[in-house]
Amino acid sequence: MEWMNFRGQFLPLMIIRRYIKLTFNYCNENGLLDNKIEELKNMELPFRIDLLPINFPSPNELILNMETNKKRPITSGIKHWCLGGYASFLTRIKFCVA
Repeated sequence: MEWMNFRGQFLPLMIIRRYIKLTFNYCNENGLLDNKIEELKNMELPFRIDLLPINFPSPNELILNMETNKKRPITSGIKHWCLGGYASFLTRIKFCVA
């Protein structure tokens, strides 16, 4: 999220989605969901809660994924989002965003 603020460019939606999901899981596992953001800002957490986006660009300015390989096009249709495949994977990941 700091990169997004530094560059002044909104991150792709899949990165934002992953970051928010990891943040939610961390807060859920540590009993922080009922805390106010002001309280979380003062805590030592592996993420910066104050950098979570609350304002988004207009839909025509958003991108889904970062293109990492020019030879392999990244599809952007909603059928390619694979929204259900992350649940079991994320439970095994240690949250390590600083």
